[in-house]
Amino acid sequence: MKAKPWEILKKEKLLKTRIFDIEKRRCRSRVQEKEADFFVLDSDTWVNIAAVTEDENIILIRQYRAGTDEVALEIPGGICERGEDPADAGLRELKEETGFTAQSSRVLGYVRPNPAFMNNRCYTVLATGCRKTADTDFDDDEEIETIEFPLIQFPELIKKGEIDHSLVWSAYVHMLHAGVIKLPDSAD
Repeated sequence: MKAKPWEILKKEKLLKTRIFDIEKRRCRSRVQEKEADFFVLDSDTWVNIAAVTEDENIILIRQYRAGTDEVALEIPGGICERGEDPADAGLRELKEETGFTAQSSRVLGYVRPNPAFMNNRCYTVLATGCRKTADTDFDDDEEIETIEFPLIQFPELIKKGEIDHSLVWSAYVHMLHAGVIKLPDSAD
């Protein structure tokens, strides 16, 4: 049996929120001709920023996350506005959340956060030569603590589980593939 995309017969918006919509899709298999309902979180594109200062620190943030009811250690990030370039969105979010600006930036890649029920992408943007140049401009529901941490020690935060946010892990993998950071010694 060869997998094929299912035919979407009907879409129904069940809930509209500030950050995503929930859509019910009635679909038909093109292989077995059976029908089923699927529920999709329809969300805008996301962006995470791997921001490195001029003195080789990575900019991390701590903020409350309602899903886990915990304060998480992660990299800055947010939603791309409709039609906004991911690199531009990354720089905007970096400045809003931390007050840092960058000398240069580039997209390292993207992942699909969970294609089983989400339709968006999350881009990782590398921002280099970062310096604190502005005040923060938080959204109404944001309370963010900014931390500079030596880039060379970033893999250790991942290894120890101090960072457990899957999209930060994907940014870490993008950074590894781009040669921005190296794997820690396996001598431990």
